[in-house]
Amino acid sequence: MKYNGSGGAVTIPSEVNGRKVTVINGNAFYNCDNITSVTIPDGVTEIGSKAFSGCSGLKSIELPDSATNIGDVAFHIE
Repeated sequence: MKYNGSGGAVTIPSEVNGRKVTVINGNAFYNCDNITSVTIPDGVTEIGSKAFSGCSGLKSIELPDSATNIGDVAFHIE
């Protein structure tokens, strides 16, 4: 799934359609430079490679302790 929202502060939901969110796919928010902050809920265990790469407007990230598998350059900003 690829994000196509308007940006600003983004809060990842803990559930979607009754299913727990445990993974943020690689490239999910790639180059979304209009995102200023992201809050990731407890229960997310994996953040894919380049999930937030290129998000040049990103100033704040709230990561849960459960996020133990973080892919290469998941938060890389050039």
